[in-house]
Amino acid sequence: DVVPHEWASAAYASLRGARAWVEDLGKRLSTLERTAAEVVVGPPKVLWLGGFFSPSSVLTTVLQTHARKHGVSIDTLSIETEVLKKSSGTDISTHAGARALHVSGLYLEGAAWDARANALADPHPRQSTVALPVVALRAVPTESQSTRGVYMCPVYTTRARGSTTFVQAIGLRTNDPQSTWVLRGAALLLDDAYPATAAT
Repeated sequence: DVVPHEWASAAYASLRGARAWVEDLGKRLSTLERTAAEVVVGPPKVLWLGGFFSPSSVLTTVLQTHARKHGVSIDTLSIETEVLKKSSGTDISTHAGARALHVSGLYLEGAAWDARANALADPHPRQSTVALPVVALRAVPTESQSTRGVYMCPVYTTRARGSTTFVQAIGLRTNDPQSTWVLRGAALLLDDAYPATAAT
């Protein structure tokens, strides 16, 4: 159940076996088709971040769009995040940050999310990952971005953490010291599938 090398070398990072890989590819294609249809009538409400070949390019686009609109250098901007309390279309459309880019498909590893406190929490027992609600991304001036009470959480495309799967670090609210989450190895994954050989 191994993905052929020819396929894997031309595709996105994945730890899935061949069958699951093909199913995932089908999901990505159908999502992109649906998104393309939505763009005709307006910006899509939510984008599946992990469904893109280059998730980092999506984040860069957020910065580029803001930079061009306001005539500032992209180097002076950073991504600010807000985890929404709910993820329905109605909540997103009426959300104060409706002009932000809303993304889904982020999984926390080494931590959980407390919706009431709107902050990171201790991980659930026997649960390796937990799905985040929709996350709003917006560009803000780096100098105005507060790092107090924020854990700069690394984002990886798969469980195989490394330089080739690293996307970017984004801020998540925390009531604990950043060192707490660093020591726990807290990170966000765009695909929480286990390697095919480790699947049970």
